[in-house]
Amino acid sequence: MAGEFDLRVLGQNVTYDGDPIGEPSVLHSEGNPGFGQYNMTFTSPIESAPGGMVLYVEVINLQN
Repeated sequence: MAGEFDLRVLGQNVTYDGDPIGEPSVLHSEGNPGFGQYNMTFTSPIESAPGGMVLYVEVINLQN
């Protein structure tokens, strides 16, 4: 049915040039919270590298 999916936030450290360092880490995951409105608040459990951290938002566990 519509609206049945999970949202996942990944964080990946990068160098000053924007090159990835290691693999992304899952920072937060939750089921569809609101059929069109998506507000997630979380605290990153890992510290970013000197170049910073890129955050990715993924939609996973879609039915089709």
